[in-house]
Amino acid sequence: YEYIRQPCTHFSFYNNGKKVVTGVSKPSPALEWKYTHAMCANPLTAVAARSCCGISVIDRIEYNYKFEYHGEVVSAGTNEAVCIANGGTVCDPTSVRAYDPMAEIDPEYNAIYPSQNTYFWTDAPCKQQILVRNDGMVAIVHEPQA
Repeated sequence: YEYIRQPCTHFSFYNNGKKVVTGVSKPSPALEWKYTHAMCANPLTAVAARSCCGISVIDRIEYNYKFEYHGEVVSAGTNEAVCIANGGTVCDPTSVRAYDPMAEIDPEYNAIYPSQNTYFWTDAPCKQQILVRNDGMVAIVHEPQA
């Protein structure tokens, strides 16, 4: 079976944004994997994959933690409830590791289109701003907590 998301409308601006992370790089063989990209996400919508810290190491995100199926995305509240129920916490991680190395989720940020990359929830806040250019064009600026 394959899950296919139903088309829906997502608001560009929302309250209480949360930081989501994706992509990994390993600075040296001795160090843990680090995430490389972050942005804001609406915590009320199912837009990021499950993640949980403190399962085996404090401040390391277990990035495919307790998912129901490949490609599953959940809301921040669902992620937090499952993580806490299993003895972990949602955090803004200092490193990234696969909870289940056999799972086929690629945390690298290497797809041509950002919508094809997997994002993971953190508990860090994220602020959005509007940038208005001189020509009148408008852009959204994501400012995730560092």
